[in-house]
Amino acid sequence: YLDTIMSQFSELVERASEECNASTTSKHLSPWKTKAMLVGNRAGNTSLSRIVTRWGFQTLVKIICGNLQVNDTQCGFKFMTVDTGMTLYSSLNLKRWTHDVEVLYRAKELKIPVMEVNIGWEDKEGSKL
Repeated sequence: YLDTIMSQFSELVERASEECNASTTSKHLSPWKTKAMLVGNRAGNTSLSRIVTRWGFQTLVKIICGNLQVNDTQCGFKFMTVDTGMTLYSSLNLKRWTHDVEVLYRAKELKIPVMEVNIGWEDKEGSKL
């Protein structure tokens, strides 16, 4: 499973690096210095109440932030280069579970490539969304 995630992320980073190199004079940027993020999607079995709650939250996010190119903003799985993390997570305004939306909004505004992948997910007692 981790091999699949790493492979998908490597492909995303390579694509982002190629686009970055095509638009700059330097053709020698390391792909891993390129900004990119892989985001999980908790597709799978879940209760009807969670489906409705997630749909409502995502609808609200789209109204306020526009299309963030991600179906599951609240999935905790975010995999990115260090440079991306430093850029997106510095000086966050939102706290707790809402920070995910701010991180994805910043990525959109900064044109950082984001790719969503399905991950195995199992709802646990006590989780909120």
